[in-house]
Amino acid sequence: MKLRWATGFVLLMAGFGHAGETVLDNYIREALAGNPALRQREFSLEQSLAALAEARGYFMPSLSIHARYTRAGGGRTIDFPVGDLFNPIYSTLNALTGSSLFPTDLENEIIPFLREREHESALRVVQPVFDPSILYNFKIKKRLTNLQRASRDIYRRQLVLDLKTAYLNVLKLKRIERLYSETEAVLAENVRVSEKLVQVQKGTAELLHRAQTELSLWHRKMAELERQRELSIAYLNYLCHRPMDDPVVEMTLDDPPAAGNADFSAVLAEALDHREEMEQIEWAIAAASGSVNLRKGAFLPSLAVAVDYGYQGEKYRFGADDDYWMASAVLSWNLFNGFSDRARVQSARLEVERLRAQKEEIRGKIELELRDAVQRIAVSRKALAAARKGHTSARKSFDIVKAKYEQGMAPQIEFLDARTSHTAAELELILTRYDLHISRAQLERAAAQFELPGEQ
Repeated sequence: MKLRWATGFVLLMAGFGHAGETVLDNYIREALAGNPALRQREFSLEQSLAALAEARGYFMPSLSIHARYTRAGGGRTIDFPVGDLFNPIYSTLNALTGSSLFPTDLENEIIPFLREREHESALRVVQPVFDPSILYNFKIKKRLTNLQRASRDIYRRQLVLDLKTAYLNVLKLKRIERLYSETEAVLAENVRVSEKLVQVQKGTAELLHRAQTELSLWHRKMAELERQRELSIAYLNYLCHRPMDDPVVEMTLDDPPAAGNADFSAVLAEALDHREEMEQIEWAIAAASGSVNLRKGAFLPSLAVAVDYGYQGEKYRFGADDDYWMASAVLSWNLFNGFSDRARVQSARLEVERLRAQKEEIRGKIELELRDAVQRIAVSRKALAAARKGHTSARKSFDIVKAKYEQGMAPQIEFLDARTSHTAAELELILTRYDLHISRAQLERAAAQFELPGEQ
């Protein structure tokens, strides 16, 4: 059953105005380009891309050169009794022929097993023909790279929300500061009027002391507000990787657009399609599934071809009589490994099931976040409408009481109460108005409506 929200909510975030969009775009661009935390995630993504390139390289043949020169002595020998075998025979032949054609002084030979001098220099080419681990490792690295990209984009989207919120807070505090300055002028005027009333004996010294106390308290509030404003500016510049005392370019916010009805189910479905968290968990499941195949690959054989061409001999010579070549086909097949490979496959399958359960959890969190954002913006709109009505009433009441007080027709406590109510109403109007814009930014984040820029 489709859910319809009677209050409705805005899907298009178009309430900042053209100039405001330009200012925000500049800040967002700076933050996405220079934020230190985001740069760390960019480096992690580049590491994943490098790992993917490494995995791709395993499909290619490897070419290496091997050179060896050895000197050896001692070790095993082969005794060949040449003299003992042939000297008697040759003596008999000489006696029969009456000649000395055959030598009879041959010595026995002792042939060392190791050559005294030897060298071998060769080029070796190895080409994998069939190796499941190379294929599945490449697929896993590719999926992990996409997972890392989604993780980077999750932070980018959150960074956009943090930056918009920080910028709106700066504007809000600056507007409150202007309100406090206006109120300070009213309180200063109250001190001046109180002094005159005391001078013409229409008021007591208590009246003047009360007015001065109110002004002093307001100065303290102004100091605290200034501290918050400076801190909020520093945080905004920190997100943009700027000097923290850089001035902030202000903009004028348009009134928020009217809310429109929307089908929550459709918006949720679109959010689930565009949220990077869902993309991330999908790639994690795909990588874990690839790990299952990688473990299964241990039951299959691997085949590679190797070709050597080089020179060897007792001296460093590279002539036609010294070269050699050798070609080999190498087959490797693990027939039994104590059932450990089967256990690895089962462990990888369980990881896939765990990630699928996590996917459902993430989906629920996204829906909850979206519902909360929708409710927040609905409440903010009602609060803003109420704040506007309250501000209008408080301003009219304060104008009346102020005129009566300046003529000595209203007590000071009534004037201060009216001033406090007017300031509180205007403060509430400022807070609710900016809170509505912040709620809209949160909805934009929850529904994944902000279009992130492409690859840097």
